[in-house]
Amino acid sequence: MSAIETNQSSAGFSIEEQMNCAAHALGLPLLVLDAVGTPIAATADFPPDVLALLQRNRQALLQQECAPFPMLTLYPLSQKHAAYGWLVVPTPSTDISVQQEEHLAHFLYND
Repeated sequence: MSAIETNQSSAGFSIEEQMNCAAHALGLPLLVLDAVGTPIAATADFPPDVLALLQRNRQALLQQECAPFPMLTLYPLSQKHAAYGWLVVPTPSTDISVQQEEHLAHFLYND
């Protein structure tokens, strides 16, 4: 079991369950990457071309350089102040509403 799965299952919900609930509430496809950029969960409607872009630019992702991803919104995932991956929304941040941001905040920061 990965550290992410351990952290999430201790909260009572798997990462997949939390991601699917967030995706349903937001009406957006979502992807969760671990700390080294490996996909660990994605909604069925997450665009495969976006996943390919992330995999081709993994080094930029690991260096937290978002320039190669202008049409994506990347959120760092953390628990107890430790980063453990990213939540990827295949939408520019300017297209995410305040309500969507507020909903995502509950998913992103489990301190």
